[in-house]
Amino acid sequence: QISKRWSVDAGIDRSSTIKESGNIPFNTNVPAVSGNTDFTAISGGASYKEETWSSTGRLEMRTSDAEDKLGLFTGIYGEVRDGLGLGAAAQIFKTNGVADAKTTSGDLRFSLAYRPQETAWIVLNRLDYLFDKQQGGDFAYDNWRLINNFNANWKSNNRKAQLSLQYGAKYVNETIDEDDYSGYTDLTGLEGRYDLTKKWDVGLTGKVLHSWQANQLKYGSGASIGYNLVKNAWISAGYNFVGFTDRDFSAADFTAQGPFVKFRIKFDQNSISDALKQF
Repeated sequence: QISKRWSVDAGIDRSSTIKESGNIPFNTNVPAVSGNTDFTAISGGASYKEETWSSTGRLEMRTSDAEDKLGLFTGIYGEVRDGLGLGAAAQIFKTNGVADAKTTSGDLRFSLAYRPQETAWIVLNRLDYLFDKQQGGDFAYDNWRLINNFNANWKSNNRKAQLSLQYGAKYVNETIDEDDYSGYTDLTGLEGRYDLTKKWDVGLTGKVLHSWQANQLKYGSGASIGYNLVKNAWISAGYNFVGFTDRDFSAADFTAQGPFVKFRIKFDQNSISDALKQF
């Protein structure tokens, strides 16, 4: 901790085989914690905090016999006014691998959160630009995806009923060995929940995934029951009667057909201390 606002950190991690390298592992289904090669990793970071905004940055370098990797992480988040927060972040990786393969990948992100203390509506939005490029190696590719996820939540005056609206949109452009592929896909979802008691609630969901270029529609619907374990901690179990999978939209929710369990907890400076008091 350099000052009230500035803090820095650094680290080094080294893995080296001392004796009899190349032996077969006891269980080939479980990868080694340090990977299959010896490596050296060095990292350094810094953070700056003001009353209403903060910024972080980190640089990591990893060298091994298999590949050399460089990673950059940076982000800034702040409240432009009460109840409205804005954030921007970037993750970029450059790798020099085997067979002269050079890859560059990353995620550039912009987010917005509208959640005043006294409101019936809460709005969250996140825009991601993901890219992945490789030159050399067995084959070359140059891919990027632009993804936007919009979520809005409304609560009734008696706080027992709530309605959630989701709209996700993405445009994908891929170039694999000089062949180009592109397309637009969107996801529209609606969920309604009702509090049976102070602890128990039930919900119904419906989703539609539309691939515009292929003119394909995939549907999802399900029901669930939830239980409030402690303050700011909630668990639910449900079943999707029909469903689908998508590498970008399914990560935020369980969309495949079949049973599922969810666990959610609210993290902030107050909720963590409240949760610890329960135990």
